[in-house]
Amino acid sequence: MTSIAPSDTERTAYDEAQALALALVVAHPTQPRPFLLDADNAHAGTVSSVAEAICTATAYALTVAPDVLAWDLDNADDAARADALARELTVEGLPVLRASSGRPGHRHLFTVVPDERDRARIAHRAAALGLPSHRTVIRPPGAPHRLGLPVELLDD
Repeated sequence: MTSIAPSDTERTAYDEAQALALALVVAHPTQPRPFLLDADNAHAGTVSSVAEAICTATAYALTVAPDVLAWDLDNADDAARADALARELTVEGLPVLRASSGRPGHRHLFTVVPDERDRARIAHRAAALGLPSHRTVIRPPGAPHRLGLPVELLDD
């Protein structure tokens, strides 16, 4: 019987391509040099590109693009509030991506907001919901966790 499931090589290539595409949306266009993270979440060196960071198969972070709002949500209450914000952003027609960031209940939330006034309004709304400030540096969607914990996209 022939399997229709992708091989490990095909799955890896797809995962890497998807991770690259998502990271390039999140990455600051003039500061694209990501840095690697060690098991203690400390800076472990800089690489020349997002593609190189992905090839290392280790945790990395990058500077967030000016039109992207990114949140690192480290508890269940934050995740529930972020889901509420994500619903509001979706109603506004903004792209939203939620990802589990490794530890149970930990999430990342990303949205692209081209208008500066809209970004300020959304950041204010997030704060009113009790979310932490949006991040200027973050692990992008699909980037490995520093301890090898599972990460996944929660939105298609």
